[in-house]
Amino acid sequence: ETKTHLRRVGAVDIRTNTLSQFDLVIFPGGSGSKQAAALGSDGRQLVKKFIEDGGGYVGICAGAYLAASNYEWSLGISNHKTFCKTINLPEIGPKSMWYRGPSAPVKMELTEEGKAILGSIKGPFEVRYHNGPIMSFMGKDELGPFRNLATFRSEVSKYKPQQGTMVNSPAIIAGEFGEGRVLCISPHPESDSKLYKLLQNAARWVAD
Repeated sequence: ETKTHLRRVGAVDIRTNTLSQFDLVIFPGGSGSKQAAALGSDGRQLVKKFIEDGGGYVGICAGAYLAASNYEWSLGISNHKTFCKTINLPEIGPKSMWYRGPSAPVKMELTEEGKAILGSIKGPFEVRYHNGPIMSFMGKDELGPFRNLATFRSEVSKYKPQQGTMVNSPAIIAGEFGEGRVLCISPHPESDSKLYKLLQNAARWVAD
């Protein structure tokens, strides 16, 4: 197999155009809005230019929020929006729908296209979920539709309006931005060594 070189980079590195040395960038879990704030406007533009010029992008959980098109701070490199509105709940008050509680296992199933890109894993399988985005089509004219590579087959919810919004929604999506490829993963396959191959295949696909 081709040798892969990994390097941890931060916002300062990205703002000094370090990404031009690499084939792809991975934005992991954490907070998408904090990642965006750390990058700043200039850093976000450099990430977008890197993808547009042919670089690859893998976003896991927070990184999938960062790639979305429905926030002022997000990169807008993937034609998806997230279920994040704030709802005023009776006897509870206003609550944001992105929060579904602590980390929990859910079931995910690869689509046929997902198997072709990420590797053939049969049937629904368990993966760790921790408030990753519930993704749906945004409909931006300048971006093509995303491809659904995996689907949630179970869900977790904390508030009643969340019930039924996660199950059968996309868990992993992929698309293009300019000359580059973007792949967004809502759950955390990196938490399970049995799913490392899925992540390796995701990285290879965006870098191809």
